[in-house]
Amino acid sequence: MFAVGLLDVVANGLFVAASTRSLLSLVAVLGSIYPVVTVVLAHLVHGERITRIQVAGVTVALAGVVLVSAG
Repeated sequence: MFAVGLLDVVANGLFVAASTRSLLSLVAVLGSIYPVVTVVLAHLVHGERITRIQVAGVTVALAGVVLVSAG
């Protein structure tokens, strides 16, 4: 449990550092797609199947990142 807490603190610190060095609109969007990472890691680590709705959600989330970073 200590490692999980430590990783959470590190992640929050990196988010704050990125917020001060980059566009907050882009950092916030990238930070909000953590469920995509969860889906991918569940597939890679545990061999869970990715459903069609999850694929659609990942696609829409990544398309949103592209739109925000382009505009």
